[in-house]
Amino acid sequence: MQILRPSVRPVMSPRWLSLLVLLAMVAVGLVAPPAQASRVPAELAASSADAQADAPLATTIKWSKGGYKRGNQAWTNRVRTDRGLRPLTVQSCLDRRAEQWAYRLAARNKFSHQDLGSVLRDCNLNGVSENLALGYKTSRSTIRAWMRSSGHRANLLQSRNRKMGVGIYKGPRGYVVVQLMGW
Repeated sequence: MQILRPSVRPVMSPRWLSLLVLLAMVAVGLVAPPAQASRVPAELAASSADAQADAPLATTIKWSKGGYKRGNQAWTNRVRTDRGLRPLTVQSCLDRRAEQWAYRLAARNKFSHQDLGSVLRDCNLNGVSENLALGYKTSRSTIRAWMRSSGHRANLLQSRNRKMGVGIYKGPRGYVVVQLMGW
């Protein structure tokens, strides 16, 4: 026995209905229109092709160069010196590469490691490691989380490391942190 059901066609497509509801919410003041955020500084843009690929989401990110970044560097050196290891110094090449990668991850709403071979060559290093974090609100909470993970902890406490670079951007899912360390 077959059951026949009448086909129901919506009067308005779900996409149009969603747009209409959003516009009504903006009009009533329940939702604010998106704010204009700062774009990546020119010195961090890797190429025009990357910039074009990032352009659609670039307004959703905010550049975080201040306290979070300095805090990440300070907490990294604190956990190292507390264990008798040398503090790391900031290397401009590692810093630039970390900032570029953090920007790309935030702009594309992705979360993955970069090709460390190119970092090794570009920054003229013998070894390099990378720690990533997503969604932590403070540098201290980021370092604490890394210290609870054996792989991240090993990177932080690698005795051969001498240099570091940190990139932090706020994207749709929170702060994206990229930390590169090398020797």
